[in-house]
Amino acid sequence: MVYSPDPWKGRTQRDVRIVRPDATGYVDDSHPLPVKADLVVGDIEIGAVELKNATTDDRVNVIPAQTFPTVGDKAVVTTGQAKIFDSDGNAINASNPLTTQVVGGISGQVFSATLATFTATNSLIDNPVFLLNNPIGSGKTCKVISIITGMAEQNRSGIFTIYAGPAVTWVGTIIPVQNRDLSSLITGVILSYESPVLSDNGTSFQTIIAGQNANTFDTDMKQTLVLGEGDKVLITCKPSDNNSLCTLTLIWMEV
Repeated sequence: MVYSPDPWKGRTQRDVRIVRPDATGYVDDSHPLPVKADLVVGDIEIGAVELKNATTDDRVNVIPAQTFPTVGDKAVVTTGQAKIFDSDGNAINASNPLTTQVVGGISGQVFSATLATFTATNSLIDNPVFLLNNPIGSGKTCKVISIITGMAEQNRSGIFTIYAGPAVTWVGTIIPVQNRDLSSLITGVILSYESPVLSDNGTSFQTIIAGQNANTFDTDMKQTLVLGEGDKVLITCKPSDNNSLCTLTLIWMEV
C-alpha cells in the first residue's frame, strides 16, 4: 500500500489507496487494484438542489402540498420527462401550457364573462344584472380590468351601478367564463351570474352611464376593483325606458 494525494477532491488530505506496479515496476494511482465495496443507505447523499432563474438568480417558489405524482415509490415519468404542475395542480404539457398574460405589470390568467343582452324591466330602479363572485377557498384574488357596458336599442340610455358586498338570496343563472388566452385550457375559479336575487344591493361605489344609439363604453378599472376570497360585486342597470335591452362584459385577472 502507498499513500498518494487524492487528485479528484483538490484537497490536501491524503487517502489510502491500494495500487499495483505497472510493467516497469512504477507504482502510482493509474494502476489501482479492483476493490469491491457494498454501499448502504447513508453512504452516499445528495445535497439540496436549487432551481434558479438564469437571469435574476431568483429561486423557484415551491408550493407545499403540490406533491410529485408517484406510483408506489416511483416518480411518474411521461415520455422520458417528469410532469410539471401549475399552482392549481394541473399538469402542464403541450395540450395544457402554462399561459399567463401581463396587464399593468401584473402577471396572471385573464378571463371574461359576457351578457349579450339583458332586459332591464323597470326604469325607476336599479335592476340586478350581473353578479361576480370570488368564492371562499378559491386561493385567488380577482382584479377587474375592464367593464364594458352598452344599450342594445336606439335612443335609450342606462345607468350602470357597481355595488360591493350585496346580500344574495339566490345567485342567479350562471354565465360561462372564457379564458382570454384562447390557446389555454386552464379554467378560472371566479364565478359570474345573471339576474341574481338580493335582499340588499350592498354599498354603491361607482356608476357608469351608457349612452344612446346602441353605444358601448369600455371603462378601464385599472385593476383597482379587487375581490378577495368570499367577496362579491353586483352590477345593476337603471334604463331610461322600461324593458330596455342592455349589454355587459366584465374582464378580470386571477392572481
